[in-house]
Amino acid sequence: MTALNRVEQATGLIAIPDSVDKASTPIVSWQHGTIFSPEGGPSHAIITVPDGEGIKISDNRTVYSSSAETLFNIALFAANRNFVVTAADYLGDGDSPVEQSYLVKQPTVETMVSQLSATDVILSALNIRSDRLFVDGWSQGGLNSQWLTQKLQTLNVPVSGGAFFAPPTDPLALFSDQATVVRTSITTPPGWALPISGLVLQAYEYYLNLSGLMNTAIRPEYQNLMKSILSDPGLVDWIKTNNETLYFNKDFRTDSGALVDP
Repeated sequence: MTALNRVEQATGLIAIPDSVDKASTPIVSWQHGTIFSPEGGPSHAIITVPDGEGIKISDNRTVYSSSAETLFNIALFAANRNFVVTAADYLGDGDSPVEQSYLVKQPTVETMVSQLSATDVILSALNIRSDRLFVDGWSQGGLNSQWLTQKLQTLNVPVSGGAFFAPPTDPLALFSDQATVVRTSITTPPGWALPISGLVLQAYEYYLNLSGLMNTAIRPEYQNLMKSILSDPGLVDWIKTNNETLYFNKDFRTDSGALVDP
């Protein structure tokens, strides 16, 4: 696939029930919520691991899941209703070697559309005919599902139904709240807000060619902390105990409303 004039490698998951109706089967396109580790992508929803490191599902197979949301959708739609479930690893997730395309529309949409195209190719090779398409997403995936549905409309691809749960419909407002709020015991944002701000800064810098954005936004004494949070989001517990600290540069906070729309 291509993203912002670059060719990128993308991965994903397709779950096909053993009892699928090859003559007429629905497809659910699932979009996952925010993750900080690439291993949380859908392609890692079910991986085979050595005995003792996961759940033993047969005499010769033990599995582990690092994407519980995706596993739930596989159980709900594929195992329970015989739907095909397809789910993209957004760029930066799964086995993708680049930064996360977090809340950046164009590369995210291209990834999801490419996943659907790959699904069509695989189903055709297996002589499986799809008759309906549903779009489903949670949190970040709720917004991504809305973006995908918009794109499919422009491509004249019919969507039979959609469910968009808890989407951040105004991503810049979500980010600006974190960048401008004065932290007190009453107004402290949730612990996940700062890592999400880091994902936004990292994605904008990489995909929108805003070189130096992270260094412009974050006070120098906290730049290493932000980088550490992106690799170890467990540090949010430390953040919660330091809730009167402002991590963003004053000038960036004052002008945060002027951020570009992705």
